[in-house]
Amino acid sequence: MTNLRFGPLLLLLFVAPCLTAYVVAGCRTKVVVSVLDRSRTPVRGLSAQNFRATFHGRPASILSSQYSESPRRVAIVLDASSSVTEDKLSWDMARTLAVNIALAPGIRAGLVVFATSVVETLDFSHSGHEIVERIKQLSIPSVRWKDRQTALRDSILQAADLFGTPEVGDSVYIVSDGGDNRSQASRANVEQQLSNRGLRAFAYILKNRAALNDEERPGEYELRQLAEVTGGTSQGSFGPAQKDPETQLQHDLAKLSDQMVKFYQLEVALPEGYDKGIWKVEVVNAEGIKMKHIFIRSVHEFAACSKGKDEGK
Repeated sequence: MTNLRFGPLLLLLFVAPCLTAYVVAGCRTKVVVSVLDRSRTPVRGLSAQNFRATFHGRPASILSSQYSESPRRVAIVLDASSSVTEDKLSWDMARTLAVNIALAPGIRAGLVVFATSVVETLDFSHSGHEIVERIKQLSIPSVRWKDRQTALRDSILQAADLFGTPEVGDSVYIVSDGGDNRSQASRANVEQQLSNRGLRAFAYILKNRAALNDEERPGEYELRQLAEVTGGTSQGSFGPAQKDPETQLQHDLAKLSDQMVKFYQLEVALPEGYDKGIWKVEVVNAEGIKMKHIFIRSVHEFAACSKGKDEGK
């Protein structure tokens, strides 16, 4: 844990019972599914029979289920715009968050630092300690832009390009207040690009809700939505101070990194006849009864098989 100081923390979790698509081939789709218990700890020991899914309201067969826990690539997208760096507590918090994810067990980190445009990029060939040292070396004068413009969405897409050939479990971790007044990419384009590449978005939204200006409020909502539709999680430093904020932060980031690293990969047989549709999944017991206090994360929709393809090819 770095000795950078930070302000109040309250974890915000947004739960969506749906699937994250990774590869679509023929009429079988491989999907990444995060299954969490009430404490947001990954749930182990589930078989294909424990998952029940529908596509566009029609049953989708779960052919296989594999719990996976391997090193994952995570591109950290760090907001160094003036709206973040002009407040020392916010800037210290942002770097603390980035450092902790870079050093988390099972994570191979890359880094994109941005303001008006991307300031610096470190790919996955760098060690976690190299990433951390660069984050600690970042000084406000070297990254702040006086025109107060921010290109968040464009920077997320640039981070997506770091991955090259997709691997199961790839993620981006965005640390930002959500402000964006310069990007060329639209919200829909970012959501589509990440979903098409099988990238999950995790986000930490900086600053007090009351301090957000009119420009930042829509960006906060966009980050929440991006995390939800790609199967990730959003958190935030909103609400009252915690009794022990540093311990709480370590706990919350450990839960978050677990979600990045540990998940199920399902093989699903897709019903045909629709161009795209909403996927929903739930976890059931041996009697087929939905299990309570189990939460699932992933994207809401992806393309289905076109009519006439042979299932299983």
